[in-house]
Amino acid sequence: MLTIIIKTNNSEDTISETLESVKDLGEIVVIDEHSTDDTILIAKEYKAKIVYSSIIEFCDIFKQVISEIENDWILFLEGNEVVPELLGNDILNYIENPKKNKNVLFLANKLFYLDKEIKASRELKPKLFKKGFIELKNNYSTELKPLKTKTYKLSKGYKDNKNCILKFQKQSITEILKNEPEKISIELKEISTFKNSVFFKPLFGFLNIYFIKGAVFDGKKGYIYSFYKAAELFLAECIKYEKQSSK
Repeated sequence: MLTIIIKTNNSEDTISETLESVKDLGEIVVIDEHSTDDTILIAKEYKAKIVYSSIIEFCDIFKQVISEIENDWILFLEGNEVVPELLGNDILNYIENPKKNKNVLFLANKLFYLDKEIKASRELKPKLFKKGFIELKNNYSTELKPLKTKTYKLSKGYKDNKNCILKFQKQSITEILKNEPEKISIELKEISTFKNSVFFKPLFGFLNIYFIKGAVFDGKKGYIYSFYKAAELFLAECIKYEKQSSK
């Protein structure tokens, strides 16, 4: 009844934990952005179906994979997210007895950066959904957007990690960002032609996470997390611009 779709990109440090946590929940499909490490070898050990995608075409591949899935319910994870056993049981119980017309479920999510929880990262995200009731917000982001349906908050809160999806970022900010330029083929001279959103969205994203959501209280790691998310937003806008300009 359940298919787990996992997006990966050089996730060998965490993918084993992710796969181990969902191996008994249903079939597993890995959408991989052409990893150069042992991500795929590990995924194959868990009998996962492998589909390859570039960043630019991820949205289309995602839609294609969903259209080919026979199960009605889908859980969408990244290659560094872990589903605790209690939450896994709650997911299976829900899809066996779903609430009427509530086809997209928001699950609590917590980020651990270098083994420390980032408090400002606590949030509810749509992660479990029925086919036909969800789409990606944009091509680079893994955020999902509900479509014409009621939603339901499955996780009971943030206090108990057993009720949350746990996301582990084990690489330092230096290791994360040193590979980012390889994903962008836009030359620097073109930056002057970018729309304002390329600059202001990352800035507002940083201010929102660091000051409003309280990452400032997490000290140095809170600042690093806010900076990384801003860089991620900038990259998303760059990729969106690149795709539009190539049409």
